[in-house]
Amino acid sequence: MHGRFSHFGRLTALLALGGVILCAQDATTGAISGTVTAPNGAPVAGAKVVLDGGRGQVVRVTDANGAFKASALIPGQYHLTVTAAGYETATKLIATASINTLTPVRVTMTRAAGAVVEVIATTQALDTTTVTSGTSFSTDEFSTMPLGRSFTAIASMAPGVVDGGGTGANNPSISGGSGLENQYVIDGANTTNTGFGGSGSFSIIYGSLGTGINSDFIQEVQVKSFAMEAEYGQSTGGIINAVTKSGSNSFQGSVFAFLDIDGLQAADRQVYRTDGTEQPTWKSYDRLELGFFVSGPIIKDKLFYFVGYNPVSESQKRVAPYHIVTAASATATTPEGIYPWPRSGQTLENKNKTDSYYGKLQWVVATDQILEFSAFGDPGKRDLGPQLFSSFRGTEGKDTELKFGSQTLTLKYNATFANEYFLEARVTSSENTFETAISGLGNSEWSVVDTRGGATISPNSAGLYEQKLKGQNKQYDVKLSRTWGRFDFKIGYLHEDVDYKSNLQRSGPLGFVDPHSGAVFSQGLSIQKRYGSINGGPAGTPYYRIVRGDISNPQIKTETKYDAYFLQTAIKLDRFNFKLGLRMEGQKMIGQDQTYKFKASDNLAPRLGVTYDMSGDGKSKLYAFWGRYFEKVPNDICVRAFSNEKGVNRSDFLTLAPGFNGLSNPILTGTPVIDDGTTTVTTTHYRTTGDQTTLVIPGTKSMYQDESIFGFDVELPNGVALSNRFIYRKLGRILEDMSLDGDSYFIANPGENNGAIAALTGFTGTATFPSPTRNYYAFEFEMRKNTVKYNAFMNLRLSKLEGNYEGLFRNDNGQSDPNISSLYDLPVELLADPARGLTGMEQFLIGALPSDRTLVVNSGGSYNFDMGLTVGFTARYLTGTPITSYLAHPVYENAGEIPVYGRGVEGRLPSRFLLDLAGQYSIKLGGSKRLVFIANMFNVFNQQKVTALDTNVDLGINTVNPNYMRPTGVVGGTPAYDAGRRVRLGVKFSF
Repeated sequence: MHGRFSHFGRLTALLALGGVILCAQDATTGAISGTVTAPNGAPVAGAKVVLDGGRGQVVRVTDANGAFKASALIPGQYHLTVTAAGYETATKLIATASINTLTPVRVTMTRAAGAVVEVIATTQALDTTTVTSGTSFSTDEFSTMPLGRSFTAIASMAPGVVDGGGTGANNPSISGGSGLENQYVIDGANTTNTGFGGSGSFSIIYGSLGTGINSDFIQEVQVKSFAMEAEYGQSTGGIINAVTKSGSNSFQGSVFAFLDIDGLQAADRQVYRTDGTEQPTWKSYDRLELGFFVSGPIIKDKLFYFVGYNPVSESQKRVAPYHIVTAASATATTPEGIYPWPRSGQTLENKNKTDSYYGKLQWVVATDQILEFSAFGDPGKRDLGPQLFSSFRGTEGKDTELKFGSQTLTLKYNATFANEYFLEARVTSSENTFETAISGLGNSEWSVVDTRGGATISPNSAGLYEQKLKGQNKQYDVKLSRTWGRFDFKIGYLHEDVDYKSNLQRSGPLGFVDPHSGAVFSQGLSIQKRYGSINGGPAGTPYYRIVRGDISNPQIKTETKYDAYFLQTAIKLDRFNFKLGLRMEGQKMIGQDQTYKFKASDNLAPRLGVTYDMSGDGKSKLYAFWGRYFEKVPNDICVRAFSNEKGVNRSDFLTLAPGFNGLSNPILTGTPVIDDGTTTVTTTHYRTTGDQTTLVIPGTKSMYQDESIFGFDVELPNGVALSNRFIYRKLGRILEDMSLDGDSYFIANPGENNGAIAALTGFTGTATFPSPTRNYYAFEFEMRKNTVKYNAFMNLRLSKLEGNYEGLFRNDNGQSDPNISSLYDLPVELLADPARGLTGMEQFLIGALPSDRTLVVNSGGSYNFDMGLTVGFTARYLTGTPITSYLAHPVYENAGEIPVYGRGVEGRLPSRFLLDLAGQYSIKLGGSKRLVFIANMFNVFNQQKVTALDTNVDLGINTVNPNYMRPTGVVGGTPAYDAGRRVRLGVKFSF
């Protein structure tokens, strides 16, 4: 109770400052402001401005400067009517309110002169009061272009947004950040996964699942990829913000269906791999999407509703591969050749279904007060089947069933008081879950991998799986704004209560007692079949090593208490507009064994922006920005570091039971073993992890990034808006787990608190941890033009992303462990391996990072013909990502850890050009009823270039990777090749 009262006490203190506080817009609403002038340019005071968006009227009166402003507007088009004594009434004026955007309008009145009436009105494309509000796509734009059906697919066309690699397109890399550094917001609610920082329901094995909100329910999507003001945080990448449609005084609705019919699809390119990593052959793909929405008034001008439902079912059929044995993995009993896996040649099916829903109620309490409640979710299920490529190489025991999805409830209140104060308040509960169910057969065996080639030889084992992950985020947000002369002020407070539960399991019998120590394993085991000389015996003798086995309870519950405060002010001085802000973010992280607090006083994030209206007419602006952004640390660190994971990562045996469910004849410590291909003698045959609590070095702070922006925007006389900007982002500090010996770990800021590390650990030797580096340089260009007949956009990004630290996701080894990756697990001295020519510095050398793309060009648009036909397109050109070879870790022996020749020095993957087309034909059926036939074609030229390579030189120490430099796909991430041409047909009845 004490902590709760302290939150409200601080909030009260903040609101007490409201006497000097922006009447503007928030992340879910927009604002329209303007000036009304006479023909000679003089301001018209006392003019009545009526804005009508179909939900009642908003009335404003111009001040002595002829200015007016309407805030907290639901996004969409508004009809303006302006009346003033002695002037002709200005009608048929239309302005669009966009989320988190101030739309400027200029109205020039004409005096009444008989039958001759002329009213001049223009809506500016530029908001010269701020650096940027982000790149936005409204429903009028994306509904006529060939884009995916989720809100993240719409965001993919914004500049600075590219595929995140191992995190996939649903978790993109934005402006140099990794795919786990973004924030995902729907109707003001933070829906970001609390465990890992991904979008919605997230799995470390499958990535993000579910569909999120369907595009038919979305009014607008905005991507903030740079120059985020002080009210925005929790991201060192970008923010993807979607606002859904709302009801109005008109009863409206739509029923729709979309079909991807197999006979119209091109086959995906076959991925050729050998030695136990073979991938299935594409056979067919079918998709059926149905849905509807209805909206309208419950009480005219007062109470409105919007309700939608969208079930989607998919079927993917593939043919299980054969086992191709090359010399790399051949043995006397299994020579080179082709052998069947248990289900080779069989057609296996994956079925996936999601049931997205959305509901919204809006109550116009008064002219300037809106109370809104929304509920949405995307529960889904993948039927029992081969979810992973490895499942096609085993029996039905490897098949799993997945359940996933998210649910969000939000209550918001927006109000304008005395035409000066703007209050925003929100309460949200957002939760996401992911569950895996395996069969009794799949749980009958431990997972056993043969190090010769990397094949899993236990045919039934399900292996590693997430039995259940569940996160809930309760959010309390309040902001207050006010305009005072030339000054706009805004202040706010956000509190989040996060609960996150994790239960990570391994298949196979529980309770095995390790004879080395008597330790009892709480779950199944991961085992390697290795080969070597044992106690002076012949080379090539097989033995078995437990490389992962947990002793502690795998069911872990964690919490986070997050608090953020901000204050920002905008100052207008002639043509200059200054926007200054400060954000503070504190985070208390609670694991099962320890708690750590990142202090708000240590996380001060200033934001400074300035714009200059070059001509004074709002048609061009110069701008500059500097800001600091702090990470909101995901709860994975609470699970894996603040809740002591006790286990075994080395336990050697001579004998494995034929059923892959028992080990015997332990190899005792002191027995010399020389693995094949090496001269190193190993005498330690039992090693544990987590014996000591993961320490947090005193003074450890959150990760942050600094950003500098310089730009120039202009609106041409023909209405084309151009934007040019230079962006520089530099990672200032990271948060990571570290180790001096690869056994005991601590949390610290690599490169910063070395003295505190030595003081706490008592270490007196030499341990070098080079400073982390991530630098992002970009030039971005945008061009947009929207009219009644057509809309078009084009954006271009020239960029360079370099360093030695990717961020919260590590593409090097595919690790989804934010802030506890393996990068800093050992100092340079222990990473050195002279036998393999390693100095220890390799993984810290500066070079091109995996998400680096030199050039990305996006374009799209649509045109409406009078006959009812609308055609649209999107096109994307991307240069390839850098190619880097990796050696296995010298201690963990994991593949993909050490950039052996330097980052990006082996060239790049091929550049790609992707063209998508869309067509719609609308038939009017009377009144507002329409029947629309839709056809979309994706990847028109059926380009299937390689998008990901297996660049692991070895699979373990001196174990050659037979698939080195061959294409490889990542489940939930980047596929091996571009997907083949896809055709989607649809029909929609609107009323």
